[in-house]
Amino acid sequence: MELEDTLNVAVNLVRDFIKCDRILIYKFEGHWGGQIIAESVDKKFTSALGNYVEDSCFQDQVCNLYQGKDPVVANNIYEQGYTPCHIKLLEQYQVKANLIVPLEVSGELWGLLIGHQCETYREWQLEDVELLKEISYQVAIAIYQSEINQKLQKEIYERIVAEKLLQRQKRQYRNLMEILPVGIFRNDLRGNCIYVNERYCRITGLTPESANGISWQKIIHPEDWEKVFQAWENLVNYHQPCELECRFLHPNGDIVWGYVQCILDRDISGKIIGFVGSITEITDRKINERQLKENKARFEKIATTLPGILYLSRQQQDDSIEFDYINKEVTSIFELSVEEVMQDGSLIFQQFHPEDIEEHYQRVKYCLENDSLFFHEWRVITPSGKIKWLQGHCRAEKLADGQIYWVGLAIDITEKKETQAKLAKTESLFRQAEKIAKIGNWEYLYRENYLYWSEEVYRIFEIEPREFTPQYDTFLRTVHPEDRQGVDRAFKLHIEHREPYNITHRLLMADGRAKYVRQQCKTSYDSLGNPLKSVGTVQDITEQQIAENIINNIIQGTSTAVSGKEFFENLVTNIALSVNQPCVVITKLKGEMLESLAFCYQGKLQVDGTIPLQNTPCECAMKEGYYYCAEKVAQKFPTDAFLEAIKAESYVGIPLINQGEILGTICVLNDKPTPHETIEKIKRILEVFAPRAVAEFIRTKAEEELKEINSVLEAKIKQRTQQLKQSQAFIKTILDNIPLPILWKNTQSQYLGCNPAFRKFMGLSFSEEIIGKTDHDFNFKPEEVHQRITNDRFVIDSGESILAFEETITIQGEEKWIENYKVPLKNSENKIIGVLTICKDISEQKAIEFALRTSEARWQFALDGASHGVWDVNLVTNETYYSPKFMEMLGYELGEWGNSFDDWQNRIHPDDKEVSLSNGMIMATLPE
Repeated sequence: MELEDTLNVAVNLVRDFIKCDRILIYKFEGHWGGQIIAESVDKKFTSALGNYVEDSCFQDQVCNLYQGKDPVVANNIYEQGYTPCHIKLLEQYQVKANLIVPLEVSGELWGLLIGHQCETYREWQLEDVELLKEISYQVAIAIYQSEINQKLQKEIYERIVAEKLLQRQKRQYRNLMEILPVGIFRNDLRGNCIYVNERYCRITGLTPESANGISWQKIIHPEDWEKVFQAWENLVNYHQPCELECRFLHPNGDIVWGYVQCILDRDISGKIIGFVGSITEITDRKINERQLKENKARFEKIATTLPGILYLSRQQQDDSIEFDYINKEVTSIFELSVEEVMQDGSLIFQQFHPEDIEEHYQRVKYCLENDSLFFHEWRVITPSGKIKWLQGHCRAEKLADGQIYWVGLAIDITEKKETQAKLAKTESLFRQAEKIAKIGNWEYLYRENYLYWSEEVYRIFEIEPREFTPQYDTFLRTVHPEDRQGVDRAFKLHIEHREPYNITHRLLMADGRAKYVRQQCKTSYDSLGNPLKSVGTVQDITEQQIAENIINNIIQGTSTAVSGKEFFENLVTNIALSVNQPCVVITKLKGEMLESLAFCYQGKLQVDGTIPLQNTPCECAMKEGYYYCAEKVAQKFPTDAFLEAIKAESYVGIPLINQGEILGTICVLNDKPTPHETIEKIKRILEVFAPRAVAEFIRTKAEEELKEINSVLEAKIKQRTQQLKQSQAFIKTILDNIPLPILWKNTQSQYLGCNPAFRKFMGLSFSEEIIGKTDHDFNFKPEEVHQRITNDRFVIDSGESILAFEETITIQGEEKWIENYKVPLKNSENKIIGVLTICKDISEQKAIEFALRTSEARWQFALDGASHGVWDVNLVTNETYYSPKFMEMLGYELGEWGNSFDDWQNRIHPDDKEVSLSNGMIMATLPE
């Protein structure tokens, strides 16, 4: 019977026997509070079953009333000496008299057995007290037995749970052993195998049953048994961990390579009970190593045919270079032997021209940072004193150990450089123009949902790497809200339809600023068309964009349609708006006074006035050509009433000068300190529009003195016309002498002109022949014409450049590879009027690449298609190669013979063996 049932029977019997109104059992819990867990009560009175008593007054009296183990008899609760709060508690249950017997379990006060008389007061009899005491003993015994039973059940349950956990761990261990990609084995102290997993059986060729005992010794390849035995002896006798590579000979003759590791197996006390180890299959790696040797020999043959130095080198962490390979061409170029370079790689770099070392280093650094192809030209000074030009092409691979592996080709281009000496300066300027600043790179892996940002990207976005996890969604949140949808749509179109991704948009900084960036990327896809990886760049063009916006705003506000007073007022108003400053003033110098021509303050034009020039910041600007004061300008010029009137704190100003004559000033003032970077921006804006203001000064003066100025204006027009002609002649000289073909077209893809290099490239007699023609007028293939016009159309319609893209073009029946750079042509109104294309003939480079690819294919094709059988023996490794045709002639399947030289000798007829071996090669030809 459960404890609850036992207690309910007890209270019912007791109440029936002593004829009281209520019998209950109260169980103590924390801090002598407790709960009524059993009750028998007359229906006339309130039930207390389940009530929890948490009364501090009652709890405080527990120790005094019940710790003595004697019953408490109260015939009248009001005469018992109970505290008022205790009586109040009893009144809740309508109690007038009570009889209380403590319940002790295991020597501890467990609870109370209580009798209540509720209808009237009661004189409790001795037999009532004795009965409750006797019942309390029986109840205490029942409670004790119940608690013991519960404890036993808990222990049994915990044991069952522990047993199940142990069984589950055993199953997990067995499952783990079966799914591990390595073979696992255990041996006893005598070397007998006592456990193997399934992978072990697959590697060794044994079954789980046959693997027991010492059968593992029989499957070791005979050539490897000695080193396996030695490693086993060292493990057993000297407790040295075993690590080695060996072969396993399967019953069917297959050979499998394995990497074996074995250590001592100890019990929980540390006693050695056997050995445990693993086997990792490395057959594929061994096959690859052999193929690598074969490829290396083939690579050596190719290297001897190349027109330059082919090399493989390792760059150590201390930047020293060790060559793994370099061909014999190093002798003709560097006047060093292959052996010398292999022993000391620094001999190569010691010949670098001192003026070219830094640039070469920077190119290497750029290549490593951007994971790009290294292409560079530099000079060397050989031991004989000759200066040679080299052209390098190489690729770097960063190894796990921190080394950098370089594979490259260096070609002697001295003759080519000598013919290009006159263009050296032009090419240097061209290379400098190609350099891009403030560019970060990023990479997004779609399957991993991982976005990588370089340090420059974090700098552009003004985000700390440790505070930000780059993901596509978090990136979008950095985009300006007005641009966010467009950026997301452009990237999704790029991914889904493979449209070009080249977009300019704004970023919203934490402080509310907007930054302009230009992004572009390329995406690679798997065979099903799913995107795998996008690699892109982001460039901060904020300064350019802001400067362009500011200049455009000011230009629009000061168009040639306005002049005189209106021009100056528009100029100061638009400058104030563009640079976000409260005050802009243009002054005119009149003797020792400054007269304001236009004065904008707090967004409104003010009445012009006049102030003395002396002891003003404008005077400093006139004397020094430029003056600024970032803060406290009014304190530095205390007599300047104008500064005091507008509460000026900072000042930036430049003089308006015409041919050395100071006409006035243009200045910007603020009632707050101005940061230095803002001062620089203001200065650049003022310098841009100062000439326009000067011109308006001159134009205004010209109106006043028209006759005198006419001759001056005519002279200036002639001068500017001559400068324009000189500029046009300079540009024509550059175009005529640059070695790259250049052409330009209108918006209908009609040729407007070309330089001599393009005329020669197209085989034309005169450059003028091309004017007015289109690509349809030349013998290009239709698909070539379509592609060229499509590219032109993209540049014209989008206004974006297409750089470094490759295409084929057929000229006079010959197909050529060219690398193109297309940029939009714009007029003075920034309107696109055509497209400019710069071409680079890369046909020779493509031919070399194709020759390298086809050379190996032809070698294999020659073997497969020849009517001769071929065999080849390596006298060092004793390995023999047989071509498929050779085995077919002799009636064998490929691989049926062994690959050792002995296998070959055993199949030569005894009468022919001597002559066959002396000839060194057997060729057999089947009849037609």
